[in-house]
Amino acid sequence: MGAVADIIGGVLAGYAINPLITLGAGAIGLVAGYAWQKLPDYRTGLRLSISVLLGHFVGSMVINSLALRIFYGYAWSVLLARIPNALVLSAVNTVLLRQHAGDDRRDAGRPWQLCGHPLLQ
Repeated sequence: MGAVADIIGGVLAGYAINPLITLGAGAIGLVAGYAWQKLPDYRTGLRLSISVLLGHFVGSMVINSLALRIFYGYAWSVLLARIPNALVLSAVNTVLLRQHAGDDRRDAGRPWQLCGHPLLQ
């Protein structure tokens, strides 16, 4: 999803698509999903936090930072400023995903009420 969003954003903004940046955007979700599957014994909150943090570490802090260094010549000292950004985004994503998971658990026993059709209420 992140790779698709990056491609669409690049096309709409008129920028050339950088394949490594797109790979980094896709890796965030791919690594987070893979980590989620490999950590079934952890509590949900901890499992979600670790998964999202790993995704942002690999996709944003490693792949995207390397892409910025390789393609645009950013100094490593400038790229260090990306660490707080990735941590804040990880925290926000974790909170949003946790809230979404709470919504799913609350409605899991009555999925027909999600559609809002009056005959199904």
